Amino acid sequence: MKYNPNLAKELNREVELKEKLEKRKKRLGELAEEAVEPTIPSISNQYSFLEGDLAEQVHDYILSNYPALPNLFYITPVKGSNPFYVIAVNDYFRANNIKIRTASQKDLEDILRNNLLQLKGHYEDTGLVLRSTEAPNEYLAKHLANQLTNPSYPLMIPLNGLTLIKDSNSPHNYSFQLTNETKLIYAPVLNSVSGKNFNETDDNGLPLLGDGTRTLYTRSDKSGLSRFYMNRGLDLGSYGEYLASSDDDDRVVLVSPEAARL
Repeated sequence: MKYNPNLAKELNREVELKEKLEKRKKRLGELAEEAVEPTIPSISNQYSFLEGDLAEQVHDYILSNYPALPNLFYITPVKGSNPFYVIAVNDYFRANNIKIRTASQKDLEDILRNNLLQLKGHYEDTGLVLRSTEAPNEYLAKHLANQLTNPSYPLMIPLNGLTLIKDSNSPHNYSFQLTNETKLIYAPVLNSVSGKNFNETDDNGLPLLGDGTRTLYTRSDKSGLSRFYMNRGLDLGSYGEYLASSDDDDRVVLVSPEAARL
């Protein structure tokens, strides 16, 4: 896997190229269009922060389609984020049939292990932790739980498999909805005692507790719905109950799957 620091720019160039080719196809017809159509290169297992023109396009889409998104006023195309925003970014790619997604915790661990992006100094939301249908975030927790069959808690749910639905009863204006891409990961480690150390992670990017320089932070009440993220010191947090909060250090990381084509 190789890191391409210009991934966002490349994605925008390819989207623009696709639009130009569609216009050319209308003018010249299928045969003529095929004769002049250049090859659009594939993008293999590359990572990038959401930035540049692509970030502007995504942000415009979110402003138009999710105008009541929590704390959207404080989020810019390249600074700030929260779980709602990350999910909306994925909705942009789905809506435009672009095979790009936001990073899972497993992806972030791969990036960190192979030094593919400078993650230190930033926050990246990758999932939700559902521990019960009680507070904090009781309404959203119950909405998620009602979509499950006999769930075992705690569950870690990657954001890139969720979508948002408008919900006038939700304290956050939207609720989290499962899709056919949703992964439900049983994560008992997220109910362990807070402050335990680790260095290694499992196949889902969850910490394997033991000796190490990184720290896992959990909730002592083992309750409700929280955000799951990597903090600026590369530690993992699973206790944050303020799902709408955003900070200038929050970033969105993109993953382009192997052989993905726009």
